[in-house]
Amino acid sequence: MISAILILFLFVGGPGALLVLCAMANGSDLALTLWRQAVRWIYAVVLLIGAAGLAHWGLVAGVAETDTGPQYVAALCLEFVTVLSAFVAWTIVNVLKRRGSRAAVRA
Repeated sequence: MISAILILFLFVGGPGALLVLCAMANGSDLALTLWRQAVRWIYAVVLLIGAAGLAHWGLVAGVAETDTGPQYVAALCLEFVTVLSAFVAWTIVNVLKRRGSRAAVRA
């Protein structure tokens, strides 16, 4: 149980924490560039493929009351956790943007 919670915590907060560590080590410009060039596109592709797969599974293939019902719910939960992870990373990037703009005004 504790390992499942740790995996969930790292999945949700991990990309955002890596962006913060990158900003601490090399400045927020590199973290913002990393977000613009790679991370947001990875999230977009993963979320679009997941949503398309869930839509096909739910609307075309159909979800039966056998083993596919719990599998479908688990896939929905995984998609929700991925959206939550993207939201956390996006929020961290917005904080880094504001911190960088305030530093430029002070200088």
